[in-house]
Amino acid sequence: MFRNNMKILINKEDIFQARGNKVAISATNSGYTLQYSVDGKDFDDYQEAIPANENLIVSDVISGMFFKLAGNTDDNVTVRF
Repeated sequence: MFRNNMKILINKEDIFQARGNKVAISATNSGYTLQYSVDGKDFDDYQEAIPANENLIVSDVISGMFFKLAGNTDDNVTVRF
C-alpha cells in the first residue's frame, strides 16, 4: 500500500526521482522501457519494455533514485509513490 499517496505527472521521457521505496506508473498509449540511474545522467534498463496499456508497480526501490520512461510519447503519465 502506498501510504503517502504522492502523485506526479510525467511527460514523455521526463526524469523523476523516487520518493519512497515503491513506485506505481499508469498505463501509456505508447509503451516504454523503465530506466534507472544513480546520478540522473547514466541510465540502464530496469527490465524488458512495458507494453502499451499496462500499469507497472516496482517495489523495493531506493528513495532518491532517478527514473525515466524511455520511448514514452505520452504526456501526463501518472506516477505514484
